[in-house]
Amino acid sequence: MTSMHLTRLARCSAGGPLIEFALALPLALLLLVGGVELGRGMMQYLTVDKTMRDATRYLARVPEAALAGWGLDNARNLALTGTIDGSGGYLVSHWTSPQSVVLQQSSAPVLRIRLTASVPFQFALLPIIGLPKQMTFTVTHEERHIGE
Repeated sequence: MTSMHLTRLARCSAGGPLIEFALALPLALLLLVGGVELGRGMMQYLTVDKTMRDATRYLARVPEAALAGWGLDNARNLALTGTIDGSGGYLVSHWTSPQSVVLQQSSAPVLRIRLTASVPFQFALLPIIGLPKQMTFTVTHEERHIGE
């Protein structure tokens, strides 16, 4: 009698889709979590890219004497908070250090202003599956100095 039940159980295919779903679910969840994190990372990168472009354009228009003084301070505030005086909230939650925005000047035939920033990005979901919890975006923009 026991062998008859085992034979019927071996021939039964009613639970096949459930087993396939149980095997495919972890992969589907991994793809979903990865897609969400990739979207968050791209959104943060594009925000940093835009603010660095604005800060570099601002700094390219200040007088040359102010490049390393108040002009650079204002450009750093513009990059981090979106305001020249730094009164706004941080645009990227893990990017709070003004010193991460570095000025480089080239005095070849034309003075060029280059701002570079290294911005940390914190993953929220990927550490759950054992992947790194942080990566760093490096964004650089360069403009010709026209000083108004």
